Amino acid sequence: LLILRILDTFWRVCIALILKLFNKTPLIPLFDYSFANCGYTREIHRDSDSRVIVALLFLNTLDSEAHGGELELYGVKSTNNNTYSESTYPAQPDPEHCKLLYSIKPRRGRLVMFYNQFNSYHAVSKMIKSSSGRHFIYGGFTIPSSLTTTFGNSKDKFRTEVTMY
Repeated sequence: LLILRILDTFWRVCIALILKLFNKTPLIPLFDYSFANCGYTREIHRDSDSRVIVALLFLNTLDSEAHGGELELYGVKSTNNNTYSESTYPAQPDPEHCKLLYSIKPRRGRLVMFYNQFNSYHAVSKMIKSSSGRHFIYGGFTIPSSLTTTFGNSKDKFRTEVTMY
């Protein structure tokens, strides 16, 4: 298994180098089924540098007594104290520097997609009193190598490990 993983990594790096020589950027779809229940939350963050398009498909609507579990989309507050440039946007910003733009409730069949860039901040509000949980498919379209990323000069680098899918 280890030898196959090494060969697979070597093959992906070789293909990425060849494509880079011809100024081409491959995208591969990577998706995963996920389940979240009471207490689940995610901090404000952006996704991996290698992820180009983020997709989230909700498979169920939460129970009527459940609260939270919303996908929250954030923007950065513009003040004199926290002026970011493209190269200094952190991967996980201080919540005090962010403002909530949209809150999207989980509903069966709802698909949310967005372009992932240096300031594509999002979070999940804490789930409370959910008996059925939140079932969803998460993923997107990803550059399969760290040789090229969507934010080449970003302060914080996140990689998408293709082998985890």
